[in-house]
Amino acid sequence: MKSFTRSYRIRAYPNGAQRRLLSRWLGATRWLWNTTLEIRSEAYRECRLRLTWEDLSRWLTQWKRTPGHEWLAQVPATCLTQCLRDQDMAFGNFFAHRAHYPRFKRKSISATLRFQGVGRSWARGVVSLPKLGSLKLADARAIHDVAFSEVRRQLTYKSEWYGKILIEVDRWYPSSKTCSQCRHTLDELRLDERQWRCPRCGFCHDRDINAARNLLLEGLRQQLAGCDDRVLRVDAGDACPEEDILVQVLAEEARSGHRNRFCMEQASF
Repeated sequence: MKSFTRSYRIRAYPNGAQRRLLSRWLGATRWLWNTTLEIRSEAYRECRLRLTWEDLSRWLTQWKRTPGHEWLAQVPATCLTQCLRDQDMAFGNFFAHRAHYPRFKRKSISATLRFQGVGRSWARGVVSLPKLGSLKLADARAIHDVAFSEVRRQLTYKSEWYGKILIEVDRWYPSSKTCSQCRHTLDELRLDERQWRCPRCGFCHDRDINAARNLLLEGLRQQLAGCDDRVLRVDAGDACPEEDILVQVLAEEARSGHRNRFCMEQASF
């Protein structure tokens, strides 16, 4: 049985006292980041010594016992520990030539708190302090640069989550230049041609809408032809007859019945 890790986004509206508390936490993590960054930079510059977050964690333990720094003990330890882990990752990315050298953090109205979870993946909190001061938590990193392979990966596991069927259509399938009305296929269709008229039936197509319709029909054709070995279904319910599937999935086309008849004809081959 496969296991999945789900992420949830939660919005909270802290009151005045809670906003002041969060502000102190943010200030503590900012101080810790900047202080340890200076220490690590000097250690590497003077001695070529690469300190780790475990090394600096021991420093943090001593700081909490040092007069004048007792306030560090009033901040959740998981926030401070995660701050050191984040800095460790930042240096790892720098030495691996994946990122620039870590920078000092400035005080701003929008900052980030990270909490190390217990028995689960870490959580991330984005805290915005002016006026309402909202708090957003998520269980996984945000995806900043999503490639098509990532979209495909997410579609795959989300389909399994919700009991849906995901069918891959061959990348060379001529979805853009095939008429979704009469199935005539153009010999050529330039990338800059966003609309085109079918020379056989005269139907005027929007390139993307036409391609989407063709991909839907091709996916249904593969499913009905038995290319997918899972149970035919539209949602997580029981299997249903092919005609019902077509009516549910192609609701708009079902009004005319034109494309439904085509899919049925294809499925009978």
